[in-house]
Amino acid sequence: MTAEGEQVTVRIHVRDDVVVISDHDHEGPSARESIESVLDQLYARNPDAPRVVLFRDHAGEYEGVAVDEDGEFAGFYPLETNDTEHAVAVARAWILEAPPRFH
Repeated sequence: MTAEGEQVTVRIHVRDDVVVISDHDHEGPSARESIESVLDQLYARNPDAPRVVLFRDHAGEYEGVAVDEDGEFAGFYPLETNDTEHAVAVARAWILEAPPRFH
């Protein structure tokens, strides 16, 4: 994906009601820094993609990515785990308890 004039390498996996964006470029720009562009491209291609989004850095650490109902980036929230199942469970719970603007 191209983000802010630079190429970032990500893997996007839709798993049930969760999107997992994994940074796969260990030497180039971080997809985390270009998350808005990544999300813009994701939701432009698939407007019905889930709004529960996780970001996994190249070290395997997960963060939650808050997006609004239009798929716009609204911030990161900590998950502090390398375990996929735990990250998914926490993200789902966070979205259910989050203010409506994050649904």
